[in-house]
Amino acid sequence: MTEVSLAEAYELLAREAHLLDDRDYEGWLRLFTDDCLYWMPVDPLSEDGTMRLNVIYDDRAKMEDRIARLTSGNAYTEEPISLTARTFSALQLEPATEGDGACLRSNFQMVAYRSGEQSVFGGWYRHRLVRQDGSLLIAEKRVTLLGSDAPQPAMTFLF
Repeated sequence: MTEVSLAEAYELLAREAHLLDDRDYEGWLRLFTDDCLYWMPVDPLSEDGTMRLNVIYDDRAKMEDRIARLTSGNAYTEEPISLTARTFSALQLEPATEGDGACLRSNFQMVAYRSGEQSVFGGWYRHRLVRQDGSLLIAEKRVTLLGSDAPQPAMTFLF
């Protein structure tokens, strides 16, 4: 089994948060494996995204499409762009339930500012981490947004 330290996992999440806040989506995508999954279920108790409704359920190709739209200059819902600042805490590292690597759970809070309005989003992340060619990568990122089963404002940014 591949060992993953809490410090190493923390560094990866910090890098991910800064890349997203800096809108470096290509850099963010490089943190993921080729067969990755990025999802946000509507039902916060859902464990299988294939069986329930999701806000986001993206494989790598869909992530690339989402990034292309966000950076095209044609995403009118991102004019002006959203500025974000995210924090995470309460990291808990566990061995992966399948294969090598680890599962990391953390809480997050993200503040988004756009057009004079500030919104706060919170919830928890679950990252499934794997090591490939010596690098720690994200194989799956699940975003559980508090209130995800209620109507949400337009969210054109990445979590």
